[in-house]
Amino acid sequence: MAGINIPAMKSFRIILLFMCFIAPATAQRRVYTAVETMPGFPGGEEALANYLTSNLRLSQDSLKDAELHSVFLSFIVEKNGSITGVKPVNPRNTYIERVAIHLVEKMPAWEPARHKGKKVAVHMTIPIRICFQE
Repeated sequence: MAGINIPAMKSFRIILLFMCFIAPATAQRRVYTAVETMPGFPGGEEALANYLTSNLRLSQDSLKDAELHSVFLSFIVEKNGSITGVKPVNPRNTYIERVAIHLVEKMPAWEPARHKGKKVAVHMTIPIRICFQE
């Protein structure tokens, strides 16, 4: 993926991989971890990468002492495609982590997952890897 330039700051690029980890379903409703058709960001993975890259805003302080930073975020894609329950897999309470959480919370609705012909909620985990380069 091509990096983007930020004036007077280091450039960065985001590397995305999709993962789905097995997690227990909630007591009130069923949240799947494996389905026939996984949910999808509108426009696909490239559109997701473009959304994150174009909306990522990092402060000058976040660029200090950082060469590589990965944030693993888990969330639920609901039956209606909305994103809920965004949280880090291994919380470190960093500025970059908080920015990544905010970006995922503000995503447009996804195409919902389908299982046995019905729209279902699915637990997802995505790693967002930010590489800082001179």
